Amino acid sequence: MIEILVLLTAIPVGIFISWLTKEEVVYTKYFGWIAIISILGMTGTWLMGFNAETWAFAYLFILSITSMKIGLNLTKSYKK
Repeated sequence: MIEILVLLTAIPVGIFISWLTKEEVVYTKYFGWIAIISILGMTGTWLMGFNAETWAFAYLFILSITSMKIGLNLTKSYKK
């Protein structure tokens, strides 16, 4: 249960990171790479039975997807 609550904190942290780096929204492609690496790491650690690392990769995945999504929205509004 506590793991899910910790994972939910990744959403506001991702929004905060996007807000802090709104001038550097060009780098949103790196959030995509981080998301792919997180999925691979999450799958690998889950198959090997490392639960703590699986949750860490899941947190990183949610954080990067949130930052990327908000960053892309900021890019569209920033270019206008």
